[in-house]
Amino acid sequence: MSKGVLKLLPDDSAEDDASYLTSLLHVMVSLKQASEGRPIALPDEFVREVISADRTGFCKKLREYLSGFGLTITDGELAYLRVHLPGGYGGGGYREAGETGVPFDRLAEEVLYEVEKRFGTDLKADSRFVAALSRYLKLTFYRAKLGIQIKNSMLGAVRDRYGELFDVVEKACRLIFSKYNVLFPEDEIGFLVLYIGARLEQTARRGRRVSILILCPNGVFASRILLRKIRSVFQDVGPVEVGSLRDLPEKGPGYDLILSTVEVGRQDPQEENLLVVSPFLSDGDIVRIGERIRGIRGRPGRAETGPPAAESGAEKEALVRGMAEGLWLKTVPAGSFEAVVGSIAAALCDGNVARDRGEIGRLILKREKMGSIVIPHSHVSLLHIRSDLVNRPFVGVFRMDGSVLMESAGFAQEPVDTFLVLLARENESPAVLEKMGNVSVALIEDAKFPAMLRQSRPDDLRALLKDLLGLRR
Repeated sequence: MSKGVLKLLPDDSAEDDASYLTSLLHVMVSLKQASEGRPIALPDEFVREVISADRTGFCKKLREYLSGFGLTITDGELAYLRVHLPGGYGGGGYREAGETGVPFDRLAEEVLYEVEKRFGTDLKADSRFVAALSRYLKLTFYRAKLGIQIKNSMLGAVRDRYGELFDVVEKACRLIFSKYNVLFPEDEIGFLVLYIGARLEQTARRGRRVSILILCPNGVFASRILLRKIRSVFQDVGPVEVGSLRDLPEKGPGYDLILSTVEVGRQDPQEENLLVVSPFLSDGDIVRIGERIRGIRGRPGRAETGPPAAESGAEKEALVRGMAEGLWLKTVPAGSFEAVVGSIAAALCDGNVARDRGEIGRLILKREKMGSIVIPHSHVSLLHIRSDLVNRPFVGVFRMDGSVLMESAGFAQEPVDTFLVLLARENESPAVLEKMGNVSVALIEDAKFPAMLRQSRPDDLRALLKDLLGLRR
């Protein structure tokens, strides 16, 4: 039945097998709960928006298809199914700045930045994969915001297969989405890991191109025979070229693997890219060459041996250190939330942290209207925006002379008297955003941190912030 639902879509809807699989899993979850009389409940406004956006008649076709199995689904189930279809068929907008204020393709690239740091594979260059992951992140974000809990029956298997990747993705999502007061449960992380892990494996199977230099002093004819055999047996390598022994000092360092039909005296006894093989390429030679190629592909490539230069040197260090040493602790007068935001925006612009107090204030208010920014039971609210009107990454604490009632989780009203302000530029360095994420994670997970924001002295806060940003005091 679930596969039949996906067959109702155009043939090119799914970007790849991983996209198809994750969509299929969500369809299976939804239909199973519906058939057991436990339909997924969604807010009425969200359901109306999704169903009214259907211009293709898909919802009608889906109802008719399921009725053939004796299954009648609610509008909520219909909306849930529609938004989980592959290829964005259930709705686009991943490049739009929604509740986060940042396009989801940008957030997807931040997640993949963390993956690249650990595994040395740049998935951000694949625009179709980034687009697909963006749509999935958007759905995950809204499920978390709406309190929709789904059971990932494959969670244990995903953890077993992708244990290290699971930890990396879980950490990345905490760093990125805690700034929006949202944490993803393990079941959701499992789906993301399944999707990213499948793409990593696919990329690894393709492998990076391994360059090979063949040294064969037995004549041009013999070297050409060996060249043809190498290209025939190892079709996914390249370039493969023939050289002479006198070329070795100059050309050798430029190749991943050197195959020689004679012993070669090397200056470095630890040299690992040289193999001596038979001119006729025996079965044993083929096995050894294959093992060496797999080993080379398991290492980061030459272009993958570190983060971008701008993020690995003094510039990143200066930006991060500037957030800690430039920490603000200011007091603003009591008033409505709008008035408090106006005071904060004015202080930021007067202090040359940002430009255009009116627009900065509008962005903060817009972010607050999109969802809860109050940390429950803490009297602290997180104000986080990204804009090109921001001059530099910034962390500030603003305490009120009084308090203001704000909406917290579950629509409860909570008095707030302290605001933690995190500002970043639109195209901020991923490394800086990662450090900033440590601050928002602490706000949610460390019960002592909100209390310190409300009561501690500037020097104590600055020392704590340096710890969170990974700086030596």
